[in-house]
Amino acid sequence: MVLKLYYIRHGQAVFNLKFSELIGGRTNDSPLTPLGEEQSDLLGQRFTLEGIHFDEVYSSPAVRARNTAERSTGFVGFPSSKITLVDSLQELDQGEWEGRSRSELYTPQMLAHINADNWNFCPPGGESQRQVEERQMNWIQDLLVRSRKDFTVGIYGHGVALSCFLRGVMRFDPSLTYRVRHWNTGVTRLEYSSAGWSLICMNDSAHLPLEKRS
Repeated sequence: MVLKLYYIRHGQAVFNLKFSELIGGRTNDSPLTPLGEEQSDLLGQRFTLEGIHFDEVYSSPAVRARNTAERSTGFVGFPSSKITLVDSLQELDQGEWEGRSRSELYTPQMLAHINADNWNFCPPGGESQRQVEERQMNWIQDLLVRSRKDFTVGIYGHGVALSCFLRGVMRFDPSLTYRVRHWNTGVTRLEYSSAGWSLICMNDSAHLPLEKRS
């Protein structure tokens, strides 16, 4: 059995425009911007040109991830009714910090505290990167156990969650998670076989002109 996995960050969302000022977290109701819709369509056109088809598609329940999945996979005839929403694919929960000012909360003292052990740091009422990795790895393991054939899967999720998933797959140092950049609708491809996980490419944004990357 070989799993071909396409892990895709959502298109640009309204809250992304406030990212430099406010802490995001899940913000699950934030919709795609017009640019985010265009990015999603360009991704779908790329799927068509490259002959990519999905046996299964999973998405975070966040509006921006679900809409990215619906728009892009529609180009290759995958029915939106068959997209499965998975709570385990949600973004890192920032708890009481969601929507609050970065400059207010990210003081030099707080940043030093976070960076001392960013993998286990948990904002009030939220979750740690380690917890994000664990819930995704547990879910993907269940998916692998249920499967007995070669198949191709699309996953639509979020930047920090994707970095945590990659840490679990590749076992790199947790201090590097925030140094991994994922463009909106960037594609990270992995394969799983009897030999374990292989990273094929990361943050592939060839479908996006430079001026449409965000």
